[in-house]
Amino acid sequence: MSKGYWKCKVSKSLSLAMGQERHTHSEMKAESRFNPNCCTRRTGALVIDMGSGVCKVGYAGQPRPDSVLGSIVGYPRGRSKRNSITVGRTVSTEPDLKLIRPTRQGIIVDWTAAEDLLRHVFYEDLKVSPEEHAVLISDPPLSPTTNREKIAELLFERFNVPAMHVSHQSVLAVYSYGKTSGLVVDSGDGVTHSVPVHEGYNMPDAISRIDLGGHDLTTYLIKLLSEAGNAFHEKGRY
Repeated sequence: MSKGYWKCKVSKSLSLAMGQERHTHSEMKAESRFNPNCCTRRTGALVIDMGSGVCKVGYAGQPRPDSVLGSIVGYPRGRSKRNSITVGRTVSTEPDLKLIRPTRQGIIVDWTAAEDLLRHVFYEDLKVSPEEHAVLISDPPLSPTTNREKIAELLFERFNVPAMHVSHQSVLAVYSYGKTSGLVVDSGDGVTHSVPVHEGYNMPDAISRIDLGGHDLTTYLIKLLSEAGNAFHEKGRY
């Protein structure tokens, strides 16, 4: 079952919490001071799926995400200039960068990199002001409560979002097909889950998890091909 979270409609309570997204003159001035390049006036709640390999962000109700980029952040070695940060898969081919993956096996482990990744998504990819959009976060099964608390703290205190909600990935996947019950098998970059969903709720006692995913399969395939005599000169791309 594919993860078409963006087809899900945001709940009425979350939409109301957005306060109709008023664009006053003072708000626009504050926005321009914070980020002069942020000019898009498109409204609506945003859905964020920060996976181990790919971060996908888009507007709720749409058939696909508006932004898809690698969940990896590159920091210049020996320098602390935040404007030199590089985000996305292309950082793997850039020299002299310290590469950080904010998410491992579905769980955020580096919150500084996660913040920089979200900042890039909001202001560079979507070109929106997060203060004007409610946010829906997809959460993997069996994730710790502290992870959800920390992402809420990050969105409210660092990005000043007006409202946010955390929902299980499996439930969102079922909803995207117009169903409330189903069996979701989700194999991502670093972890695979099997999750039964009944009437919009996970059945935690029946969830299966294995810490293997697409990245492990790719690595193993490269190993087999290398042993067969095939040379890979740009490993950062795989």
